Amino acid sequence: MIHSGYFHRVRKQSCPRAAKATREKARRRKAIAGYPKMRMLPNSSQLRRMCKRVGKKIYGIPNIGNSCFMNSILQVLAQTPEFLNNLDRTVEIGHEDGRDVGFTSAVLQLLLAVRTGRIANVGKRKKGRKPPTEEKTFKRVDPRYAYGYIMDKAPQLGGFGQQDAHELLVEMFRGIEEDEADSKNTEGPNATGISRLLSTNLIRRVSCSNCENTTQTMEECVVTSLNIRTKNESISLPVSRCVQQTHSATKLLVSEGNGFQCDNCSNTSANPGAEISEEESVVEVLASLLDSVSLEEETGNVNDDARESCVKRDGLVLETFSRAPPVLVFHFKRFETTFIKGEVRCKKLNTRIVIGESESYLFDDVDVEYNLFGVVVHRGTTLTRGHYISYIKPYTRASDGSIVRSSRWWYASDSDVRPVDARQVFEDQVYICFYERA
Repeated sequence: MIHSGYFHRVRKQSCPRAAKATREKARRRKAIAGYPKMRMLPNSSQLRRMCKRVGKKIYGIPNIGNSCFMNSILQVLAQTPEFLNNLDRTVEIGHEDGRDVGFTSAVLQLLLAVRTGRIANVGKRKKGRKPPTEEKTFKRVDPRYAYGYIMDKAPQLGGFGQQDAHELLVEMFRGIEEDEADSKNTEGPNATGISRLLSTNLIRRVSCSNCENTTQTMEECVVTSLNIRTKNESISLPVSRCVQQTHSATKLLVSEGNGFQCDNCSNTSANPGAEISEEESVVEVLASLLDSVSLEEETGNVNDDARESCVKRDGLVLETFSRAPPVLVFHFKRFETTFIKGEVRCKKLNTRIVIGESESYLFDDVDVEYNLFGVVVHRGTTLTRGHYISYIKPYTRASDGSIVRSSRWWYASDSDVRPVDARQVFEDQVYICFYERA
């Protein structure tokens, strides 16, 4: 007697479709588990030719397992021509110099595939519009391979849980800058292509209320984070006001525990032979010395010589932007992390951010106008739970090579893409905004 399982096995083996499906499932499990490197084409010239023929529309990206945070970022970057040009130059120069620019190459090819609709559908097949070309020899790009490069740069973004789109964006920029930093002429501020394209210089000036001495520091911000905390979350907050909050002066008060260490006052108090000015009384000098002693008692890790030189003063902090980049990226701090009874808790701020088609921002006391072309939105309650989508204005190139930005907004949620009304864009919960100079 032949066991019935025999016929079951024979039936499975004799069905080419079932055998092919089994092999495909095994291949997917192996690819996802190890995040294999992206199999690059010899060059991206074919993709570039296709990009010239792409119309004012976008194409969906399959979700490979809670990858909406990555898909939302890719959709916007694929419609940022200056960014694509920078990646192209980095890869070309890297190949000429014989350097490893694998990360930038993987990101570039993935973005070009997103732009041309040549992303491989690793999920269920859906009927839809055919890609904009019928070239049968062209290979589709599997997003999992580029995802593997990103995981190598940022292992904390690995796994199949929901991740932060802002952190992914920063790590992608950092990985590209590392590829650029190996080339020549990348020393000094705004030396890399990413820095020249995206960086704002945040100037921080701190003035001492005692000696009126002012210190200045500069910080490059590729992605500028803006505070959106308000007393009432039901109040709408314009983007311009978020920027003004950064520009507004902040008081530092010793009495409230946030005084700052003034080097000028510290040097004066550390010099026993220093003369006391007419404006500065003996009581003020003694008070500054007492402040330094109390500071040392709190820290307990400075030697006796430094104990006398640490002086905290009241001050005034003013932060301003000093460089208007071609592409400006604003990140709104919607998530706050707190520690309660040994547990880490994340709270989302649901403050509505008011955005418009164009905005003017102050750089070096000069108003610079920017046009909005990309928005990333987070829908959900916490950082690890929810869904990311994006809104994009696609672009095309005119016959003279100039950029023509579409007036229509598109909605992108993984594979689901469609045109939408601008009101839907402006009423959603904005997380990251992308602007280009007018």
